[in-house]
Amino acid sequence: MRTWFLVPLLTAAACADAPTSVRPDAEGDRIVVTNDEALLAERVQSTGGVDVPILGTPGAGVLLRSVADTNPKFTLHALVRAPSAAGRSLLATHVALRGEYAYVSYMTLGETALGAVEVFDINDPTNPRLVSQALLSNTDVTALAVDGNHVYLATASHDGKFAEPAVLERLQLQGGKLTNKSDRVAVPSFVATGVAVTGGQVYVTSGSGGPGLGGLTAFSRSNLSRVKTDLFADARAVSSPQGSYLAVSQGSPARLRIYDPSSLALTATVPLSGGLLPDSKSAVTLDGDWAFVAAGDGGVQVVDMSRGALSGTLPRPAVPPGFPAAHEHVTNAVTVMQDIVLTADGAGGVSVAVSDHKRRRSGERVAVQALGRLGLNGSANFVAAGNTALFVATGAGGLQILTIR
Repeated sequence: MRTWFLVPLLTAAACADAPTSVRPDAEGDRIVVTNDEALLAERVQSTGGVDVPILGTPGAGVLLRSVADTNPKFTLHALVRAPSAAGRSLLATHVALRGEYAYVSYMTLGETALGAVEVFDINDPTNPRLVSQALLSNTDVTALAVDGNHVYLATASHDGKFAEPAVLERLQLQGGKLTNKSDRVAVPSFVATGVAVTGGQVYVTSGSGGPGLGGLTAFSRSNLSRVKTDLFADARAVSSPQGSYLAVSQGSPARLRIYDPSSLALTATVPLSGGLLPDSKSAVTLDGDWAFVAAGDGGVQVVDMSRGALSGTLPRPAVPPGFPAAHEHVTNAVTVMQDIVLTADGAGGVSVAVSDHKRRRSGERVAVQALGRLGLNGSANFVAAGNTALFVATGAGGLQILTIR
């Protein structure tokens, strides 16, 4: 049975880097691209703009007035039905917002590997348009990152072309739309769990499983040659680099590994609460010297990266009495907009909080106060915000697209 992560108890290690074998994808039938906007538009349902309330926490408004500049207002503009392949609905796993476009990845659960990437034009976030799609057979896509000309995919490939399923795939963009021009390169372990790209390097995390141990691998952005690898168990996500920081979320238990992005030297490992549930997602968002870590059953952990120390916490939502599966109320992802912290909490939906980290210096405690839950339907696998747009990935429920003001 395929799982998202396999997590053996193995010690951390580093390895010398071997030559990288890059495979241009010459099989035209593995990737099916659709750039017919009229066809794709059938899956996008406009709501006409529905205000979404924050189902609030008593007393939170006091902190909101003292910490945040304004009360956030949320409006739901579109519902997007999940794509299907081979008669199965795909699960939305990750969202990356870049300029006027949003990029969404998909995967399946179970033995069959099927994935997708989609591109939304959000030039007018109140009227988002689905403009491009690539369906990938024998490939689950767990996360993605974007530069000017390519979309980088963290995947699990099951076509037998690689010694282990974890694979970094790079799809070429043309005129803002996807093509089937692809390069793939192996990373160690069962599944690539996160990817980030900046400057001259691409950073990939991979989860433990199979004959090899996962960890963090850096590739050259120009030719996907391997630059350096740090091997350790249960690597769950990698942040976008910011300044002198690159951060990796590690599980079982939760830890934040902090690196110098240019040399990939490990500068600190910070123990955190949570990260104990297997097969779990995670995410790391950096804002200045602060890292916000989605730690599953540990909620959000705020790390002071300059000191390499835990500075604040936001617990995961309380599990309702009688709820049969407490593990479904977990913090899968976190994003930060100024003082506003948004989390994807699985069956708990999307939570809204405020943080005073912008008013704190290194060594001071960061206060993060929950305001409540957005009045949206469905679970939340991932949440991403940029400018005024907010994307909520709801697994098989597809996407919900909102604006924040």
